[in-house]
Amino acid sequence: MKKKQYKGHGEVIFLEIDGLPDGAKKIIPNSSMITKGGLIVGQSETSGNHHCVEMVEGVEFYERDGVLYMKNTKPTKAFCSLDRARHPDVELEPKVWKIKIQKEFDLLERVRRNVAD
Repeated sequence: MKKKQYKGHGEVIFLEIDGLPDGAKKIIPNSSMITKGGLIVGQSETSGNHHCVEMVEGVEFYERDGVLYMKNTKPTKAFCSLDRARHPDVELEPKVWKIKIQKEFDLLERVRRNVAD
């Protein structure tokens, strides 16, 4: 049995999946979704140092129920839009990926939420 891969880039996690879920709709990126040649997959809440995926030939993005997916037939990279030293680039080999934001639990507020930078 083949093990599934995951790759992390800061608070963004890329999980290898077998295929796109039924009903996933292709995203046609607009200018507000792109910076420095990449699609923003993890918004920076404070510094503007967004987590992005290179927009190269063979990379397509999909969405279903608020979850982002990527299908790439060629290698691409996850990178930070401003400070690439903060989180080194991550190579994403050709696969289908589910893109998630890591969660944290605030004990004082007793809530689970997305990790923020």
